[in-house]
Amino acid sequence: MGLDKLRQDGLDDSGAIFGRTDFGSIARGFSLRGATVCRSVAVAVLDAGLRCPRTAEIWNVPISDLVTSPTMRRLKAKGHGVM
Repeated sequence: MGLDKLRQDGLDDSGAIFGRTDFGSIARGFSLRGATVCRSVAVAVLDAGLRCPRTAEIWNVPISDLVTSPTMRRLKAKGHGVM
């Protein structure tokens, strides 16, 4: 269940927030290519990845926990809320 769903239903989300895992580092630990993509390196890192494919890669692209999915926005607009 996403944070947006918990929040829409009026539930406490504190148990669902635990930090950000660095999946890029985990990939490199297994000799795979991977990186955490942020604004400053996004284009260069993704471009390099697409030009030199391997069997497995992990690209960590963190997003804000304040982003609400389109589905949740539609449900909220229709009046579906707390269950």
